[in-house]
Amino acid sequence: MLKLSITQSPLKEHSYFAEKTLAGSLQVVRVPGDFRFLALSFVTNPDGERSSQFSTGIDPKQFEELARMMMDADPQAAVRAFGTALQTAEVQRRESNTTQVVAA
Repeated sequence: MLKLSITQSPLKEHSYFAEKTLAGSLQVVRVPGDFRFLALSFVTNPDGERSSQFSTGIDPKQFEELARMMMDADPQAAVRAFGTALQTAEVQRRESNTTQVVAA
């Protein structure tokens, strides 16, 4: 889970200016049938009355565009992130293959 700070600010003039920082998260959600997606969520006023939860999903079909956006934002950080993710996937693949060989 990736913890995020989300800022809430009024878009138009209000009788008061209330900028708030809300705790949010980006996490992997698994649903039956081995389907997974990313979910971004946050709660307004989590410890008080009149709280609301907001959430949205990022479908795997959108990952390609997400990767392009990451490259646009910071190419070096994006390449490091992709490299780390690929190394992690390779280690997991090797461990999976080793487990299958031992089980056989």
